[in-house]
Amino acid sequence: MNDLIHHLFTFHKVQLSVFPEFISFLRGRKRILRIVIDDNGKSFNTPLFLKNGFHVNEVELFCSKQKNSFGSLVPQIVEGNEDNYSKVKMFSISKFKVELKDFEKAELYGDVEKAGEYLGYPICCIKNISNINILKEMWANFYLKDYTKMKNANLFTNRFPITWGGMSIIGELFPCSLTCKNAIEYGKGLHNDVKSFGYSKISETLISHAKTPIYIDPINGNITKIKDTQLKPIIFT
Repeated sequence: MNDLIHHLFTFHKVQLSVFPEFISFLRGRKRILRIVIDDNGKSFNTPLFLKNGFHVNEVELFCSKQKNSFGSLVPQIVEGNEDNYSKVKMFSISKFKVELKDFEKAELYGDVEKAGEYLGYPICCIKNISNINILKEMWANFYLKDYTKMKNANLFTNRFPITWGGMSIIGELFPCSLTCKNAIEYGKGLHNDVKSFGYSKISETLISHAKTPIYIDPINGNITKIKDTQLKPIIFT
């Protein structure tokens, strides 16, 4: 397992937010693992994964230039619009080769529910993702509005550490609410899997990062963990 971890998170420098999802994938909690990385020219060691019983599909995509940690993936771009996108690679990994093409098709051509189910996400969160995507770079305002209404945010729904390079206790899931019971259960599952594999320090880091207050500027959608006296924080407990 260590060779797989080294290949993903050291050699390819995969976002640390994927680590809990990767561990849950190894535990069998997730049928498919999706990884998106910059097109850095480095080859993916598919034989290494096959040796461990995992099939890998690779596809080249384009990601819109990110603002406020938002980027949309598309299989093609309109000629003349190249400056607004960067080339990336998506790797799909599963024990079951037959599922990979089906997942890849769903992911690339907008079958959000099927793709989300393959990734093991809660159905309520899958059905809500369009409400977040429509906001684009202002996506954080969805959660600001949710927090203002609910007056509560569970630490197991906090994906904001992704935006400042931290470790997300909920992986890459966009929860449908910061109090969603299904998202909380999903986040707890990821965290428990990390602990069960013996990564006690990482599990402590996940909790620490998840408890970090977040400040969102409703005007431009900017997200920061740095205290801003002009803004009210989202406090995760």
